[in-house]
Amino acid sequence: MIFFRNYFYELPDDIQNNIYKHIFNSCIRDIEKDKNIKYINRLYSANNNPKNTCVFSIKPKWLFYDQYSEEEIKYKYKKVAYLEDYKNNINELLYLDRAHLIRDISHLNIYTISFFLYPISNSGTNFKKYLTVCFNFFGYYDKNMIKNIKVVGDKVDITFIHKFKCYADIYYNVQVGYNILYNLLSNIIYTEENIIKYAKLVVLFRWIENNAVFEECKIDNNKIFPIFEGKFIKN
Repeated sequence: MIFFRNYFYELPDDIQNNIYKHIFNSCIRDIEKDKNIKYINRLYSANNNPKNTCVFSIKPKWLFYDQYSEEEIKYKYKKVAYLEDYKNNINELLYLDRAHLIRDISHLNIYTISFFLYPISNSGTNFKKYLTVCFNFFGYYDKNMIKNIKVVGDKVDITFIHKFKCYADIYYNVQVGYNILYNLLSNIIYTEENIIKYAKLVVLFRWIENNAVFEECKIDNNKIFPIFEGKFIKN
């Protein structure tokens, strides 16, 4: 039997709504069956966790395809965000950016996230060694998830047990790493008795606290380099 006319829009609104809901729920069930969607779900949950001290602010990467220029992507993103009434709630666009977030990067064999902490660049070697000892001594993190923490130059390298599977996995673990550093420094400060070290730790903690907006990350030499901005100057 062949239909030459679409009668769907002639149906009553309540029936149309029920059909839309059925189709939408079916799509959601299909997405949930995808084993990789767990990484997006985990990232979404982390972004909406009130205990998360890191502010996720990464705009969709592949939502508007690769052929668009960076400026056009930003324009189209803002237009969609406005039309969908997402505005500043970037988390709601995570599931639309699925192609980018679950892209397989396991072949890159990346285990380490390297956090740039500006105040460390002005510190001596002894203080950096002291920080490394403190980070691993206090160890307020899951040992089944993180292998070690080490200060290297002006950065803190957090090496994970398992390599990163996709971008959603990376973005989630950047937030995990940030929260670990935030909580570690907070605890170290309250146990430090040396006045000079205490002052340096406070400066470092304040810098991390004020640079909490996770904007993007770079991959270089099998490491992830997240880029943060100051949350008080964020529009």
